[in-house]
Amino acid sequence: MGKKKKQENIEINKDDLLSSNIEIYNELKREDDSIMDADKVDKNEVKYWISTSSFLLDAMITNCYRDSNGIFRGGIAGGKIVSISGEEGVGKSILAAHLLKSAQEQNAVCMFIDSEQAVNRPFFESIGIDFDKSKLIYTKSNIIENNFNLIIKLIEKMIESKNPDRLGIIIWDSIASTTTLQELEEKFGEGTYGYLAKQISIGMRKLNGYLNKHNIALVFTNQLRLKFNASKYEDPFIEPGGKAVPFYSSLSFRLLKPRKADKILNAKGQQVGSWIRLRFQKSRYGPPQDDFEIPMYYGRGIDEDANWYFFLKENKFITSRKDNKLNTEFSIISIPNIAEEKIETKNWKKWLNENEERKNKLKDFLLDFIKIDLDSDEFCFSVDKTEDNIIENNSVVSEENINNVISSVSESIS
Repeated sequence: MGKKKKQENIEINKDDLLSSNIEIYNELKREDDSIMDADKVDKNEVKYWISTSSFLLDAMITNCYRDSNGIFRGGIAGGKIVSISGEEGVGKSILAAHLLKSAQEQNAVCMFIDSEQAVNRPFFESIGIDFDKSKLIYTKSNIIENNFNLIIKLIEKMIESKNPDRLGIIIWDSIASTTTLQELEEKFGEGTYGYLAKQISIGMRKLNGYLNKHNIALVFTNQLRLKFNASKYEDPFIEPGGKAVPFYSSLSFRLLKPRKADKILNAKGQQVGSWIRLRFQKSRYGPPQDDFEIPMYYGRGIDEDANWYFFLKENKFITSRKDNKLNTEFSIISIPNIAEEKIETKNWKKWLNENEERKNKLKDFLLDFIKIDLDSDEFCFSVDKTEDNIIENNSVVSEENINNVISSVSESIS
């Protein structure tokens, strides 16, 4: 058997390699218009932001992002897909309505697909939504093929308009209430299993490129269904319509049903709203934030002033105490860079909004407080094993159970 030849060390010139790369790039670009100069790719493709009507939630979504001019940008981005899921009655449509209102304030092209056919016009108007046809395109279509065709037609009309780069928002409420043409034609009992998910997947592939290029936000709401035979270690819910919408979404929320203790009562003890817990399922805007609670009122939706108060109180920047002699509650506000004050709690809204300079300082403080520092070199190697972070809802996994599972797996391997 002959000896192997000794491999010669060949010196490669770096400039020759780079020159070869450029030749390959030029040849591909001549053959395919989709090839771009990577150096010219916009570092921040987002031109428009749509507020959720909650400053705190806006900040959590973008991790308190500031643009090159130092201006805070929060909320959902134009040109992106957002998914809001939850059980019945948790405020999915209300949150979507707040996004619609914020888009209308920017004179965006707005479409609301009411597949549930459950819009309460007086309530939507109390939030601030304008139903004039110049401000809102409204449809009750609940057929998925028709809905995707409507969305594509709207995008094409926007492209042909005088302002093709303007902001647009489309809200589809909801996927779970949408049917298909095949399902309508079939008789009861005849299976159409998986067809809805297939049609949604096809539609999402078509839409994804359109939306990114033309600053149109697409917001889906979806109901949750209980998963039969789910073990206590897995998510007990599934979302109708398959995985396509969560996959293409840049942002995905889950609204959790309020507990009995989460009711908001007025002075007479009557329920006027509920605390809604929002969980970040997925975010391409920034790192995942902790669960966030929002006060939702039946007559007006999100109460921003109350949201600030309870957030500051929860984080020990406000302490409250009741004066039994005066039969009133006082709040002591202790926030860095703002003079400490003691006010009657009932005057919080007045205190918050009467001084614009002070409110702006408070905003800056909240942004600094909420922001997750991704540049820090300090690391914590502990693992959060709290029950709520391991398993959602009522399923409980204790540390002892986790250790038992690990032990049983180790024994089976050995």
